[in-house]
Amino acid sequence: MTKVLLITSGSGGVGKTTVAINLASALRDFGRHVILMDLNVYSADSSLHLGAFKVDYALQDAIKNRNKIHEAVYMHSSGLLVMPSKISFNEEIEVHEIKKIINWLLGKTELIIIDAPVIFDRTTLKIAENCDEAILVTTPDEISVVKTLKAIKILEEKKVPVLGVIVNKFKESEFELKKEEIKNFLGKPVLEFIREEKSLLESLKLKNPVVYSHPESDATQSFKYVASKLIGENYVKKIEEKEKESLYYYILKQLGLRK
Repeated sequence: MTKVLLITSGSGGVGKTTVAINLASALRDFGRHVILMDLNVYSADSSLHLGAFKVDYALQDAIKNRNKIHEAVYMHSSGLLVMPSKISFNEEIEVHEIKKIINWLLGKTELIIIDAPVIFDRTTLKIAENCDEAILVTTPDEISVVKTLKAIKILEEKKVPVLGVIVNKFKESEFELKKEEIKNFLGKPVLEFIREEKSLLESLKLKNPVVYSHPESDATQSFKYVASKLIGENYVKKIEEKEKESLYYYILKQLGLRK
């Protein structure tokens, strides 16, 4: 049975596409069959991130019956299956045309991850009704968090279960909301706090998921941790292992059992 997971947000610029790509890649690393759909049909967000904007056929071609749907599914060099969007497209797309693509994919993959525009977009609102679950992405500033709460309420009104929220670009600066403030305000599980780091910028330049290009990075550990939660796998982030190990050796040193 195919599960459809919507990745969206309450505001732009929060790194929603980065989360969608890397969550899909992390789930693939756990052996799950995943297809990432770039529903940003007028901006090609995932496609630009992955360097897939020069493909012969894309999601829009499948929607408009210009090619068979399976011809719009590509395997990225990282091994991730992607249904990209064209970077240049100005035709009107109806929601029922997108639903046709989703229905065709049902039964052909274990999980469809939809990288969608913000929840207030008309198309996203309608497509949400065809999704089994949703994850929202926010940054730790007050404006984004407030908009995320509004997005949660909209999804709940549409009876779409919100699995939780991923807080992206987290720095723990004095200008951000604190972890507990965000958790208490949203009233939904915070699946992870993704810290801003150099590896994410490098992976963007390489047109690869950070999970693929920087497998040992803290960001990769975070995405794999979230993926493990979604599929019920037991996964301990290596950064946590290092912290535990350092504490262990610190105690031994204090006891005179290590130099």
